[in-house]
Amino acid sequence: MNKEIIIPVQELRDALPGLSKIVSRSRTLPVLQSVRVSRDAEGKVSIMGTDLDAFATYTDKEPQAGPAVEILMPLDQLTKTAKSMKPEGTITLIPDGKESVKLWYSIGGNQVRRSVNSLPTDEFPPVPKINQPSIPLESGFGLALRQALQCCSEDSSRAILKGACLDVRESKLHYVVASNGRCLFSANSFCFDLKKSVIIPDSKFLEWPDLMGDEPASLSVEPGEEAQPAKDGKPAKEATAGWAKLESGRWTFIIKEIFGEFPNWKQVLPETSGEWTRVNLSDEIIKQLVLVTPDLPGDDGLNHPVRLKVTADRIIVEGRNREDEDWTSIPVDAVYPAGGAHMAWRAGA
Repeated sequence: MNKEIIIPVQELRDALPGLSKIVSRSRTLPVLQSVRVSRDAEGKVSIMGTDLDAFATYTDKEPQAGPAVEILMPLDQLTKTAKSMKPEGTITLIPDGKESVKLWYSIGGNQVRRSVNSLPTDEFPPVPKINQPSIPLESGFGLALRQALQCCSEDSSRAILKGACLDVRESKLHYVVASNGRCLFSANSFCFDLKKSVIIPDSKFLEWPDLMGDEPASLSVEPGEEAQPAKDGKPAKEATAGWAKLESGRWTFIIKEIFGEFPNWKQVLPETSGEWTRVNLSDEIIKQLVLVTPDLPGDDGLNHPVRLKVTADRIIVEGRNREDEDWTSIPVDAVYPAGGAHMAWRAGA
């Protein structure tokens, strides 16, 4: 029976950068340093990596004839082999018992055949089952998610903020929102076909643009279990987190949600009223502010605060160190647009 799996080197080069963002380098659990290379009954060849809380899978373009088979392969060995080859080459993996894999490939026109130590396939962590149907994601979701994750918390004591929330608490407007307690990101105009909000944890893989770079993309959420009190002689059960699955192009990413209620972030937002000043910002203004703000003093202060002054024809951005009396100012010339991005603050504050 033909159990070999043939992988084009170019496919590996497309997959390995993403898998390296999730495969563990810790030696506490050796199987997490390996990827699972498999071919299913339909001939689809895929490569999967995991860190227990998330599973990333890359599926090859073309199906491959042969029976279903699974192989565990150390990621570092697969990476070194692919780097030494030309993009048009192929690597053949053949299971050789439970703890060895044969590699066949060509370098400089010479055939190389070698054996690599492996682990039994049954040691690979089980993949969570997602039974809920996929829902299509709107254009721009991937960018919004990446931007939100840049604003989430890294504080382990505030676990609920260590991710981006797909907030569906309002029936008409759904949001992608994140905060670290000092800054807040929110993007609206989405419509998620979800029964309840879900918090997607921060991940180097999610911050990688190749995941959501291909459209269309989709989302599935397998809900967890609610906590249950002890009743009728049965012991109490703790709540368990659910799983979210994102699919885009040839990538599938499954990650355990952050369980809990995301804070009421809207209570800190300015409301449109006479007590607030509103300034619309064009893309050009934003680019200039991003460019000049890092040059301002204030790195020795908590949260690196800046001050904005608004005149009829320009915005002045200012910063100062804690011991300074005067503010350092940088003017930004721009024309204010009628709509677009905006900021607001209470007048006189």
